[in-house]
Order: sequence, then C-alpha cells, then structure tokens
Amino acid sequence: TFGVLAASLATAAWLEGRHQAALSTLTVGTVIFRFDLLLLLAPLTLLVAARRQLPLATIAATGIGSGAAALLPTLLLDSLLWRRPLWPEGEVLLANT
Repeated sequence: TFGVLAASLATAAWLEGRHQAALSTLTVGTVIFRFDLLLLLAPLTLLVAARRQLPLATIAATGIGSGAAALLPTLLLDSLLWRRPLWPEGEVLLANT
C-alpha cells in the first residue's frame, strides 16, 4: 500500500540523516494514507528531538506544515467526491477506536 511506501521513503531519509524529510514524509503518509504510521512517526519525532538533531521549532513547523499541506487536498477532493465534508483517515480512526 501507499503507507508502506511512505514508511520506506521516510526510513531511507532518516538513515541518510535527512531528518526533516523523514518527519515530513511520515506526517503526509499518516494524514493521507495510514493513520497507524503514527506508531512510527511519534518515536522518530521523540528520537530526533531527544538527540537534538533538529530544533523543536523546526520539528513543530515541519509537522504542522506537512500535516496541513496533506490534509487540505484530501479534505477538498474527498469532500467533493463524497458530497459531504470528509477526511477518510479521520473516519477510519473514529470507527476503529
């Protein structure tokens, strides 16, 4: 699935030392494809913060910016196609918890 692709790309970026790209990729993958990618995103974010590989402001800006940039198109497109306000991953999260 596309979630596995996002996880693979993020892992490769993290191993190459591109921490901001890894966090951004996982955030986009979490918002659009698979909310359970949060299980990889959260520990990676804590690790990057604990090791001070990125400043906290950069981590927050990356997460908020990537999340908003991913959420807006999926909200618009899916709401248009389903003819009601819809975020598919949000509905799956609500249904499964």
